[in-house]
Amino acid sequence: MSAPTTAPAPGAFVEQFEAASREDQINLVLMYMERGLLPQLADELRAHNHGAVFETPLGFLASRFGDVMEGFDRNEVFSVAPYGDRMVDITGAFMLGMDPGPRYDHASAVVHLACPGIGQPALGRWIEKYAKQAVEAAAREGTFDVVQEVAYAIPLGFVGHYFGVPGPNAAAYTRWVQAAVLYIFNSWTDADVFRGSIKTTASQGGVHFAAYLDRVIQDRLDLLKSGQPAPDDVLTRLLRMWLADPATSFDPVGIRRNLAGLILGSTVAPMGMLVAAIATLLRLQVTAPKAFAMTRQAALDGDDALLRQCMLEVARLGPPSPPTMFRVANQDYVIAKGTPRETLIPEGSRLVLLLSSAMMDPEFVDQPHDFRPGRPDWNYVMFGQGQHECLGRGVGISMLTYTAKALLKLPGLRPAPGATLEFGTGVTEKYFPIRWELEWDGP
Repeated sequence: MSAPTTAPAPGAFVEQFEAASREDQINLVLMYMERGLLPQLADELRAHNHGAVFETPLGFLASRFGDVMEGFDRNEVFSVAPYGDRMVDITGAFMLGMDPGPRYDHASAVVHLACPGIGQPALGRWIEKYAKQAVEAAAREGTFDVVQEVAYAIPLGFVGHYFGVPGPNAAAYTRWVQAAVLYIFNSWTDADVFRGSIKTTASQGGVHFAAYLDRVIQDRLDLLKSGQPAPDDVLTRLLRMWLADPATSFDPVGIRRNLAGLILGSTVAPMGMLVAAIATLLRLQVTAPKAFAMTRQAALDGDDALLRQCMLEVARLGPPSPPTMFRVANQDYVIAKGTPRETLIPEGSRLVLLLSSAMMDPEFVDQPHDFRPGRPDWNYVMFGQGQHECLGRGVGISMLTYTAKALLKLPGLRPAPGATLEFGTGVTEKYFPIRWELEWDGP
């Protein structure tokens, strides 16, 4: 279908959807996702038939806060196994694709032992320092690409420091992880119109990614066996655990699989979150200048607690990364039972959780369209919920806070003349930002 070039008129989604062919229905849903229009879509779905769980060829769209939470919390009904199947295709099994049980419990225990301090103050201080250095280096000439030099650079720096896997170079690393995440975690990539090209690109990247990880793991193992000092990072801890007790730890192949999963979760979602938050923050200069001024003043004052609250609001008001999560029903299940919108989700059907919609639901979130720092943490579900809530939630919030802190200290920060947030034309680049030039009143 020919997608509109501007935001559709209110109510347009349901009207267009019901009149469209199956392929055009898919394209219509994707258009809302790709253009950051999910908040508008959420409002439309909530206004339609009591906010019913809306059936599409890509799955049942859950738009109410309670329905999204039900999808997260009912692990015995809504499975993450499809993630696991796709991970096996690309990087190997990882706990994010495992349903509750002994296999998940073992993997989770080993990963948590290897990841002490995640989200703790010491790691936050490292992120603050690294974000400051990245922004200062990028902004040195006055005009800079905030996507590649800041939003992508900071998560890549983190995985190099914390996990011990710096990547061969930023361009290859970004390409590999984005292709893998696009295929594994997006609900629509196995639709007939996408399956071949996206899976092929992800598989090719996965081969290179695995080969790189094998080299890094072997080099570190050789270092440990030689008795020389080794960095105190996740890779070293995983290898020490295996050398000490092979029966209960990951072997090198298991270490590769789990490092790959941890890296995927620690790069692409924060990259997208940072780009979306920066775009939303700069938009607030025009649409809500008091909100922008409050956020910038918190950065200038070094009030990290207030800045954290402000940036969580910025992230809530903008499109989250990823924009959706999904589960597959392993039995027939009635969601929102006892309400006017109760809906049967047949066994084998996909439930697509619209995170931005949940965070904008006025039935649960007070005055959701307002900028109100200090909301309760449960209002922010961009990191998931329940068993599979993001392990690095605290890291993601630190990246959000300290990247904004460094950027907002640049006086007059704004898009460069004529600059727009650019998306490329390749398989992965179509769905991820590649460039956005900002300028400031310096250097």
